[in-house]
Amino acid sequence: MHTNKVEYTIEDLFLYRKFYGDIRIEDLRKSLDHIIKNEMIHKSHKGLISDFSDVNFLFSPKDLLSIKSLFTKNHQILSKLRLAQIVTSPQIVLPVLFADANPDVVSKSFSTFEAARNWVIAE
Repeated sequence: MHTNKVEYTIEDLFLYRKFYGDIRIEDLRKSLDHIIKNEMIHKSHKGLISDFSDVNFLFSPKDLLSIKSLFTKNHQILSKLRLAQIVTSPQIVLPVLFADANPDVVSKSFSTFEAARNWVIAE
């Protein structure tokens, strides 16, 4: 499934989303809203893998704080998930800052899909 700048793939144990092009904070918000509204997170899912390897972030680290309200609002759904981000440097700073600002979220950054998948599905 492809929606604007995001492609979604629902796997047995996780949801994978791949972002493309220029990404604004609103694109991240819309993607989370789309996932929740369309019930793309299943009970069997252990995590959400977000692939940012082909994007140009057009927002600042402080803009990430605005996403915290979405996590708070949807805590019952999102709190059980491991959040893995695939990023390339120097973009790695954004997911790290998000994780630091949201200690109640289990989040980690990776440079490859395989590493992210292995972490998400680990027991």
